[in-house]
Amino acid sequence: MSNQIDRRAFLGRGLCLGGAAIALRRPRLAASPSRVSSTPIIITSHRNETGREGLRAAWEILSDGGSALDAVQRATNVIEVDPEDASVGYGGLPNEDGVIQL
Repeated sequence: MSNQIDRRAFLGRGLCLGGAAIALRRPRLAASPSRVSSTPIIITSHRNETGREGLRAAWEILSDGGSALDAVQRATNVIEVDPEDASVGYGGLPNEDGVIQL
């Protein structure tokens, strides 16, 4: 008797176990709404002044009751129009094929 399991059986058993875990966990999530926070969190990968300016712009929108989508769009725009930022937007450098992306 072999202890090996084929790929199809492995995936099937994994999906069944995952579905059971979700089904068993769902009632506890619904019963504890106090774990949900209403304080927004803003994260950036830019550690420079442009990144901080993007965070300030996003926070201003959120603190005035604006939508999260508007805040993300504004913070992204601050970074995209900075000619000193070589990662994306106006000051972005081309990829290895010489094409400017994003």
